Amino acid sequence: MSGPGQIPPYSTWTVEPLPDESDEFLTIRLAGTDRHIGRHFAEDRSLLPKRVLLLPPGVQAQLWTIEPVG
Repeated sequence: MSGPGQIPPYSTWTVEPLPDESDEFLTIRLAGTDRHIGRHFAEDRSLLPKRVLLLPPGVQAQLWTIEPVG
């Protein structure tokens, strides 16, 4: 990794339901760690791609809605 918050190349992620929740809510975690991915708290409203950040250990990730396409 080249700096804090950088996602290592060729990373393995786990997608799991939140404890005590329905399967509707998922968390995405870097495999083998307690680090989740998240989005920057201040984003523009353009349709351009947004950054995905590797959050520090212990930081609660914001909930996302993941929908299948196609």
